Amino acid sequence: MLKILDWKYISLTVFLLALSFLSYIFKTQVFLVIQAIIEFPYLNIFAGTFTAIITIVHKIKTRKFRLSPSMSFNEFRIPVEDMLSFVGSTITIVGSLALAKGIYLQTTTGIKYFLSVDNGIELSFIGLVVAYLFYISVMELATQCKEICVLNIISNESIKPIPESEVKDEVPPIS
Repeated sequence: MLKILDWKYISLTVFLLALSFLSYIFKTQVFLVIQAIIEFPYLNIFAGTFTAIITIVHKIKTRKFRLSPSMSFNEFRIPVEDMLSFVGSTITIVGSLALAKGIYLQTTTGIKYFLSVDNGIELSFIGLVVAYLFYISVMELATQCKEICVLNIISNESIKPIPESEVKDEVPPIS
């Protein structure tokens, strides 16, 4: 049986090993870069604004946000609720950055950011939650950026007005 090497994962493994080795060798510089990012005064504003704009543009492009001049109030409420759902991603990104800042400051500078948390294990658990929230938020944001920037050639997707047939559809009652 012929076995073919999977160069994609071999390359990823070598890259992560090299990154780990380099970050260990240059740990002081890595901490300085992390500290500069964490202490950037407008980090939450920039991250929150970027996330909100990408989410809104994604909803408009994927037509999750539909408006027409002849909508009733109930028909109007649904797209507005969809549009306001962009707040969830923004809150998750900004909240994770704030928690990451707290963990970093408490573990490296001794500043008591979490007043009732003294234990390293509790900080580790908070760090795991922050890593998870940040990961899913960044992955969702990356997917949305990709969908915004890439035109789907197979389906000949282009910007088109909303067809009349979609505008006149009945809106299901909200229970």
